[in-house]
Amino acid sequence: MVDLWMRIEVLLDFMDMNKMASTSCEGALPRMEALYSELEQTLAETEIEKDTKSAIGGNEQGKDEEQNGSHPHADILSQQLQQDFALTQLLKEWLTQILEPMRQISEATSHASVVAIQQQLHQMSGQIRRQMEQHSLHIAQSISSWLSDEGIEDFYVLHHTEQGKLVVAGSRDYSYYHNVELTFHDVRFLMLPVQAFRGERLRLASAEEQAKLHEVMYGHEREARVFCLESLWEKQCYYVVARQLSYNLDTVFYYDRKPLQAGERLAEFLK
Repeated sequence: MVDLWMRIEVLLDFMDMNKMASTSCEGALPRMEALYSELEQTLAETEIEKDTKSAIGGNEQGKDEEQNGSHPHADILSQQLQQDFALTQLLKEWLTQILEPMRQISEATSHASVVAIQQQLHQMSGQIRRQMEQHSLHIAQSISSWLSDEGIEDFYVLHHTEQGKLVVAGSRDYSYYHNVELTFHDVRFLMLPVQAFRGERLRLASAEEQAKLHEVMYGHEREARVFCLESLWEKQCYYVVARQLSYNLDTVFYYDRKPLQAGERLAEFLK
């Protein structure tokens, strides 16, 4: 779902950058319609998956859970899945509303009608972004609360891909395993150590912080959301500018360990 959300926002960026001009809306329309179809398909597939799991809850799924156990953090993962599904539903509703003025703008016959449609599109774009911002805030708050409950405060950069995906691992003892992976998608700028650092709290940067960050980020802080990993003990903040954040709560072992339970896996370098 995260990739789909980002592609919608990239297309909105293109339209906003061109001030919702008729030509940009016409060019973006086929892609926005395709993204709407993807949203419909994703929601339908998720509903089917939920119905299937419900139908087999007392049979094969129950047997599997008895043998392997359920994920130790199933509650927070289930809550996040519901939040992701809710955002995808909201985006579908917003795209339903935004597609019609995108079609109308090429048919507008006067300057006044064009301007009115452009203002409408700009307002809708802002509302979609606010929904995504609220979703990111909820993720940050949920994982920050979980980090506090689990006593996890040591982090390091696990890997950073050419596609702009940054994965930061958090652990109670990273000599042997890590307990959480924070994945930042479409990273635009970062200010954090590549080796171990402390960060007991995850949040979004305040408006005041973003104003100060402009002195070193030169506008990159405006391109996406500014996530902050904060060390309350050291009074130090580390920043990542990215479009979206997701996480994985598996325990990842750095040594060969068998048998593995639900929510456990081996580090990639062991494979």
